[in-house]
Amino acid sequence: MKRGFKYVSLFILLLPFFLVACQNKAREKVTGEEISQIRGAIESYIKKESSVEDSSYIYEINDPEQDKLLSLTYDHVHEGVEEKPESGVRTSHKGKYFACVDFVDKGGTVYDVDVYVVKEGDGWKVSDVILHKVGKENRLKE
Repeated sequence: MKRGFKYVSLFILLLPFFLVACQNKAREKVTGEEISQIRGAIESYIKKESSVEDSSYIYEINDPEQDKLLSLTYDHVHEGVEEKPESGVRTSHKGKYFACVDFVDKGGTVYDVDVYVVKEGDGWKVSDVILHKVGKENRLKE
């Protein structure tokens, strides 16, 4: 009887640590009004930081793998917005959110860029821009 009690006690003692570890790994989807605010802030940032050619927004981003500056045409911000977990391959801290943004080069290759924002006052501020995919090639090391 004492032996069973010992294992149950150990389980109860360790359960909160396990739950916290699992919770920190999961990405939380953002819902409601925050989605449109975050997506709007990202789109405004992209347009502000881009040049305009033939009514298209041209955004420049460095490709660290090729050590090359890319000039890409803005396509769209993805619908989904997620909260960045505290740990993982991407830099940052709790309270940072991201959405993927698609760009296209002159050859038609699609570039998936992760744009991170943090809450600043009543609005959102872009804090990181990371090249995620080139075509179907994942550039993030997981």
